[in-house]
Amino acid sequence: MGPPQPPGVRRLNEHSEDYTMKSLITVFLAFSLLITMPATSRAGAGDFRFSRLDHQAHIAVSYSLTLTATLICQKKAGMSRTKAVLISALAVLLMGGLKELASDEPGESSDMVANTIGIGAAAGMAFALRF
Repeated sequence: MGPPQPPGVRRLNEHSEDYTMKSLITVFLAFSLLITMPATSRAGAGDFRFSRLDHQAHIAVSYSLTLTATLICQKKAGMSRTKAVLISALAVLLMGGLKELASDEPGESSDMVANTIGIGAAAGMAFALRF
């Protein structure tokens, strides 16, 4: 253990951990867009509508689950906000994908678009608010 660091000075490994998490979030967002783009093109412009109650429910549930999981990861597991958002978003995206695979109506890809919108909104809110 070295000498104590003056206030405001960060160790090198803290900086590299932040850089790694930011890189992971960038990769996750790019991967989400790549997954969602074919689903959006298959769904067609007329298939996804904010006015559909089904899509509103997908957005609300994905938003609520992501924000709740982020809060739990931060408060109970002591994770950083970035790591908590990343893990929560991945978990909810996986749950939504598995639900769609097990669904009675295969090919309803517009539901995954709604899930992704809810997850993205929750991730943005988690960074906008302090909790």
